[in-house]
Amino acid sequence: MQPSTRCRVFARALLLLLSGLGVLVSPDSRAAFADPAYRAALLELGQRDQAFRTGLQSCIAGPTENARACWQRMRDSDAENLARLHALLWQHGWPLASRVGEDAAFNAFLVIQHAHPGIQASALPAVSVAVLQGELRPTALALLTDRVRVRAGLPQLYGTQSFRMSQWSVWLRAPVHAPEQLNERRRALGLPPLR
Repeated sequence: MQPSTRCRVFARALLLLLSGLGVLVSPDSRAAFADPAYRAALLELGQRDQAFRTGLQSCIAGPTENARACWQRMRDSDAENLARLHALLWQHGWPLASRVGEDAAFNAFLVIQHAHPGIQASALPAVSVAVLQGELRPTALALLTDRVRVRAGLPQLYGTQSFRMSQWSVWLRAPVHAPEQLNERRRALGLPPLR
């Protein structure tokens, strides 16, 4: 499936899931949604996502052709993880912390965070709703908002995105919208201030 087709399919799935999200998190029915099998699948998915990234630096440190192969393996792994998450979303619905646990819900977010930019943008409304309803860590909203904005050529809001200047071997924060208000926006999400 082409990336643009995959984005459209994923966006439709997210819209369908969003339409029922408010119903799923009514306070008196949360206990009925405990789903250990879904939780286990999401925890495994998160481990797969992070395992490759943990070893990425040593993988790309070699010759250029090895580095290219490493990046391609990571893209392939991300695509596989996204396909698995897509199937899980259709089967179980949006992963709410009250249903699968905060760590498992965040693992689903990590897969989206490492997906194609169109999928990231499509998922932003669902992530926003989940964070506002206390079903996902606020960090997720900051990370995804900034990533979507930076990839769209806009300044970030929360200061979570940096890039490496290889000629100096340093990391620089991507431009921030109204930097004098950065820590105020972070505080509103419950995030610590940045210097």
